[in-house]
Amino acid sequence: MQMAVDATGHLTLARHAQKQQVYYCPTCGQPLMLRRGQQKPAYFTHQRACTPRAGGETAEHQQGKQQIMAWATRQGWQPQAEVYLPMIQQRPDVLVTINSRQVALEFQCSALSLARLQERNRGYARLGIQPVWFLGQPYQRSLHRAKQAQFTQLYHGRPCLYYWQVTRGQLTWQTGQITPVATVAPRQISRDLVWLQGKSTSSAATRQLLGALYQAGHVGVNCPLVAHYQETNWPLVDESLLAWHLRQLLALEQVVLGTTWSWAGWWAFLAAQTTWLPLPCLTPSQVAQLHHQLLQAWTVELAQAGIVTQRAAGVQYCRRPAWFASYAAKVRAVRGWAGKEKESGK
Repeated sequence: MQMAVDATGHLTLARHAQKQQVYYCPTCGQPLMLRRGQQKPAYFTHQRACTPRAGGETAEHQQGKQQIMAWATRQGWQPQAEVYLPMIQQRPDVLVTINSRQVALEFQCSALSLARLQERNRGYARLGIQPVWFLGQPYQRSLHRAKQAQFTQLYHGRPCLYYWQVTRGQLTWQTGQITPVATVAPRQISRDLVWLQGKSTSSAATRQLLGALYQAGHVGVNCPLVAHYQETNWPLVDESLLAWHLRQLLALEQVVLGTTWSWAGWWAFLAAQTTWLPLPCLTPSQVAQLHHQLLQAWTVELAQAGIVTQRAAGVQYCRRPAWFASYAAKVRAVRGWAGKEKESGK
């Protein structure tokens, strides 16, 4: 073991440890012995078998914190490990100073609830500390929508997740985009049709949506092509973009043709059909920025489909969404569109 906690609660590397000091295991809290040899580098060892306590650190977490400390030192950020903040009773994994502002670098390797994450971030906000969350190996597999949103941060204005790769000792990130599209790939339509045909509709919300479509006189698979436009790959709403688009189209059908909204009224109309996922790692202004990007992209897509017209003062509803008469008619339209796209690409 290369890292231990000293009597003051600070993490210490074995090569910096002093023989006369007492050190404890950061996982189980038991006393450790410092070992130094002629050939082997210094290390800590348990006096008896380690019994991890609740909330104990994993080997990945310990190693990752050492790497982050070294990385932050190279950046000139004067890192400190496990500094106790008594006012909020929290210990950031690594506390650094960037451009005169304190930043808490948190390396998350274990499960963390939304409520606990919000609590941690609120604590840092009270002290004017900016938290940045690096995700470990358990989060580097496929994340469900809510968990991805939970740790969403911004990278040059784009939504992202930060990962610390212990095996390589480096920071990586995954970014997304929220932009409008003029066309949609046949592969995307194929995936959507599978969902609309009920092969993956186990949730109550999905069943409710398909029921609402049926009551409005629609068959889900016959929905307009604009419903399939999905250029964003980042979860901001609590359902798929396809489902969100369909809810928006159903709401539009209840509006009198020719209605005009101010821009503020239009954003409010779209937001009324939306349940947003929590984004606890972003400031309110950053959350509003991402929300606006999605609503704006959807507005452009509706305009490209001829459903609305964008004006300087706002938006006008000029044509009802056109549902296909049958599934076969939609397939023919998609194939014809794909053929034209292929020819134009030659």
